[in-house]
Amino acid sequence: MSHIVERRDFLRMMSAAPLVAMTPPAAATVLYNDRAVALAKVGTDPRGSREALWIRNADLPRVNDFELKPQGACRADICVPIPKDMMRGHYFNVTAFARKVGQSIVADADRCVAMLTTLVVSHCRTPCRLRGGG
Repeated sequence: MSHIVERRDFLRMMSAAPLVAMTPPAAATVLYNDRAVALAKVGTDPRGSREALWIRNADLPRVNDFELKPQGACRADICVPIPKDMMRGHYFNVTAFARKVGQSIVADADRCVAMLTTLVVSHCRTPCRLRGGG
């Protein structure tokens, strides 16, 4: 078995090394639909709950396609009013939001992983109803 590394392989390894070293581990990973979203930062719950997942407002669209607007959390043609206690500065309590719209959420705080079930929207005229799906 040869331990000699060819020049091109050595250069390839060395050029990739800084990329590997600079990639920080995810603070949390959210599984939703067919995607896994790695979050670089998460907030702490003001009540100290380990089950509550506070994500950055800017990360919400990557997690579940919702976007925070003045009228609430919106996706396509629906908006869900958000109580003030679900928001704190630049952070949003995605666990409380999931419960509000009827999604099931499974979380492993020790492994920093949360899974949200698919959100099922019953299209109707008004008001629109949301319920969790599987």
